[in-house]
Amino acid sequence: MFKEDLIASRKLDDLTYIGREEPGEELFDKELGIYATETFILLKSKNDTIECKLGEMFKIDGKWKSFTEPKLGW
Repeated sequence: MFKEDLIASRKLDDLTYIGREEPGEELFDKELGIYATETFILLKSKNDTIECKLGEMFKIDGKWKSFTEPKLGW
């Protein structure tokens, strides 16, 4: 649904990642070295700034992963 909304509004054509609304993360599992955060990411398309909530994100093996569906501008 998130991707379809961006396609329908033609925002996917020039979508760029700006960053996270709240920097930083917390240690979720010390033994496994997993970090977690739950914040909005900020995207830009033309003159629009898009807030997108990815849900809980976990940094596993150096890569951020989310196991929930994105939600636009809560």
